[in-house]
Amino acid sequence: MATELPSWNWAGSGDTAEVDGETFRFRVLGLDTDHELVVLKTAEIGHDYEQLIRRERPDRIVELGMKDGGSAALLAVAARPEVLVGIDLGPVPERLTDLVRRRGLDGRVYAHGGVDQADRAAVLAAMEPFGDAAIDLVIDDASHLLGPTVASIEALLPRVRPGGLYLIEDWCGDYLQACMTAEAIGGSGGDRSDLPERIERIRRTIEVLNSPGATLPPELVAALGVEHERNQREGRTADEGLGAVGLIGAIVTAMFTVDLDLLRTVPGRASRPLSDLATIFALAASREHGPIETLHVTSNWLLVRRGGAPLDPDTFRLADLAPDHFGYLT
Repeated sequence: MATELPSWNWAGSGDTAEVDGETFRFRVLGLDTDHELVVLKTAEIGHDYEQLIRRERPDRIVELGMKDGGSAALLAVAARPEVLVGIDLGPVPERLTDLVRRRGLDGRVYAHGGVDQADRAAVLAAMEPFGDAAIDLVIDDASHLLGPTVASIEALLPRVRPGGLYLIEDWCGDYLQACMTAEAIGGSGGDRSDLPERIERIRRTIEVLNSPGATLPPELVAALGVEHERNQREGRTADEGLGAVGLIGAIVTAMFTVDLDLLRTVPGRASRPLSDLATIFALAASREHGPIETLHVTSNWLLVRRGGAPLDPDTFRLADLAPDHFGYLT
């Protein structure tokens, strides 16, 4: 008999949900309050997760990138999984630890801090609570960098059951940053001579936001807060241009109100964009009866459904899914 799932009661301005007695606030910027857990996602994504959980009813869940613990807490309460494993490069969030203890979820929720998603051995060691059981759902909201994300896919995709899901959040962030930055500079008729530098500095900012214990210059943090609050207050949507796409829009807009030299000390890393994954999984899904059954793409998610063809957990490499015969990824 399937586990009965709790209802989600949305309240306030539509960014707060009460689930089984716990209050979750959906925000892309903000801190926990005394009576709420903050999920660092938009309310739109929150509704998407509500539908996903009700449709798929996952029993064995992995979350890569717990950050402040709000999303892992939400999964534990809303999905009522048999086993939930969360990892993060930073320490285990106290709010999550408190919720697990208070709700008696020890033995069902396992949170691991100090784990780099690029560290295959550490990631696989964290999966020990599953034993030999296959995983129903993997959610990757960790580094948002191609290399570490691929490392996690290669470690975990073979462990996802046929019909199970591998979900990658913010897959198109690099592309959206570039589009919005070009628009801000002046569209097709503007001077784009400094576009590559501006895009790189925006990427650095997002890297810092996703790094545990890292900080941004106070002037930039203040500008981000102003832009994000303005977007929320004015109810701007993705159809209305610059600044309308959540945190990315706020970052791009803020970059034109602060001294970009503030970011010169923030280390960057050259890499291919995470959006390469859309091409790889789309090509893989085109092959019938393969290891990838379908790919569902939205502005927030890549949702990959496993097919029935096996993947060797010891030797699988992402490039095996779709050989790049036409040079799409070079």
